[in-house]
Formats: sequence, structure tokens, C-alpha cells
Amino acid sequence: WFADYHTYEEIVDWTRKLASRHANLVQLTPSIGRTHEGRDIPLLRITAPGDPSPRRRVWLQALQHAREWISGTTLQYVAQKLVEGYAAGNSRVVRLLGQVEFVMIPVANPDGYVYTWTTDRLWRKNRRDNKDGSFGVDLASNRNWPDHWNVDGASTEPLAIDYAGTAPGSEPEVQALMRAYLNTPNVVSVLDMHAYSQLLLRPYGWDDLRDPEEQQYVRLSDELASTIEQRRGSHYVSQRSYDLYPAAGIASDCDVDRQQRPYSLTIELSPADTDVQGNAGFILPPEEIRQVGEDI
Repeated sequence: WFADYHTYEEIVDWTRKLASRHANLVQLTPSIGRTHEGRDIPLLRITAPGDPSPRRRVWLQALQHAREWISGTTLQYVAQKLVEGYAAGNSRVVRLLGQVEFVMIPVANPDGYVYTWTTDRLWRKNRRDNKDGSFGVDLASNRNWPDHWNVDGASTEPLAIDYAGTAPGSEPEVQALMRAYLNTPNVVSVLDMHAYSQLLLRPYGWDDLRDPEEQQYVRLSDELASTIEQRRGSHYVSQRSYDLYPAAGIASDCDVDRQQRPYSLTIELSPADTDVQGNAGFILPPEEIRQVGEDI
């Protein structure tokens, strides 16, 4: 499976098979909502048998930006390693899944992702018809989420790749994610997967403010970056989202400003921007899928 990238239809089929083969661990919600073009957005829950209600939740989402294929394969890799580790009796995984439920969105932008396969490999947005000859709204850490929507770092121009849409949360994909997230109790961590540059980005993105939990964020993301480098040799940089560039209406800010206040990070996966520049960084060879998955 991880020898190559896969289409939306293949990923949906993979979610079904994962839930069927590991029914004691995996629960599949086939659709938390539908896109402009009518495609389903599936959701996976992975945890040990037993009552999951008192367990903490970790939320992971990928492929909000359609061209960032490595984000999708990395989430799939994490899911596969969790179920295989539990089945093999790995003590760390068994203990982890007894305490935590992982909630995963494998393809957050199905229409855009399909378009990267059929028409334009570097397409980023969804496929809303803006009725002016242009298509697409930027869904993700850029820029349709309601938190400080369109304050800074987003565009009002429909042709722009960072077009924020007509209103906060205007897009059905964002609405579906928000509903599912707000109906998931006890979320302690959110990981929004993107590419590229090998960065761990903490709040905020909309302003040069420090989150009230800034010191804990610094410690957590620095430790994550250090662990990845020590164990895998991949160098990730920990920094605030705003220090990379201003970005209003981003998922990670929206998550931390909600009542649950989880630790919310945006991870920009491989390659590092010191290794490649421009659009080439979005087209990571399939030979690197496993390596990036192991990093995470």
C-alpha cells in the first residue's frame, strides 16, 4: 500500500478494509459530510476495545490542501502502524490505545484531491464554483475556518490560492470538519498535517500574540522536533505559525480558541525547504512515503 500514492476512491476503500479487518479497534464513519461535488468525507476512530467515552482524543486531519499528497499517506501510515502494533501485542501501542482514541480525517478535501489526479497536480483549494470563471476556496490552515477569518494572510480574490471564501466557514468541507470536531469530547491534541518544509507550527497564525499556553507549546514542539531528529535523523523546526507568515482563519487557531483548548499543531512534512524549493516540494517521490511516515 505504501509503495505508491492512491486515489480518493482507493483511500475510501482502504478505510473500509481497515475497519473490516480490525473491527475491534477501528470504527468507520463513511461520511461526516459531503463536498460541493457530492463526495463523502470519511472519519476513522482507532482505540482499544471497551468503553471509549472516558478516553482522551487525538484529532488528526490531512489533505485539506489537495496537492500535499504526503500528508494523506502519512496519516494512513500512522493509522496502519497503530492497528498493526496493537494486533502484534506491542506494549506501547496497547497501552496507548487503552488510554487514547485517535480520530482521523484521511481526506479533508476530496474534490480538490481528485482534481490533482485528473487535471492539475498542484491544485490546492476545494472546487467551489465561484461563478466568475474561477474555482476554489482555501480550506485549511489558510483560510476558511472561522477563527479571526480574513484578518490577515488571506485573499479576497477568488483566483488567489489563499482565497478565504465569501464568509467564515462557508465551505461544506470546513463545516463537516467543525461539526465532527465539536461533537468529539475530550480532545487533548490536534495535528493538522500539511507539506512542506519540516516545521512544527504552534498558535497563533492570525496575529503576533502568544497563546496563554505558549511555554507549554514551546516545550512540547521542541521535544517533538528533538525526538524526530534523534530517532529518525530528520530535522524539524519548531516555531509559531505567525513567524512563518500571517494566516487568519486557520484550523489550528480555531481549535485552540474553542472550549476544549487542546494542544493544536500544524505540521509541515518533508521535504525541508533547504532541500527543495517551489512547487517541486509538493511532489515527493513515492519512495519516500515510508520514511516520512516513520518520522511521525
